[in-house]
Amino acid sequence: MEYNRYNLKGNVAAKRDILKNLADLFEGNEYKSKLISNNMKEFATTISGLINKYNIRHNNLDSKNKNIILESMTKTELEKLYDNIYDLLLTAFMYANTLDLRKELDEKYLKSLSN
Repeated sequence: MEYNRYNLKGNVAAKRDILKNLADLFEGNEYKSKLISNNMKEFATTISGLINKYNIRHNNLDSKNKNIILESMTKTELEKLYDNIYDLLLTAFMYANTLDLRKELDEKYLKSLSN
């Protein structure tokens, strides 16, 4: 799965497919819950809202889940939004992984120094 905004320029469908996989990882694993439990609920909620309302995880062009903002967006605007959502997802993954790393480093290297 490779998201390269320049190589994929103009290919909104490919970007959406990659974002769908990343969105499933974000919401299906511990990433979202890790952010919420570490005072990042607003950030996690923003990401979830974007991936669930802008035709990534759900069809938001049909009448049941229709998003009128999405419906009025140009292809260029949607592509820019998808690039931004990609950046948010990467930031979320990095932050969640950093929490694990910090815990490991604290336990392995810092706690032994305080004894």
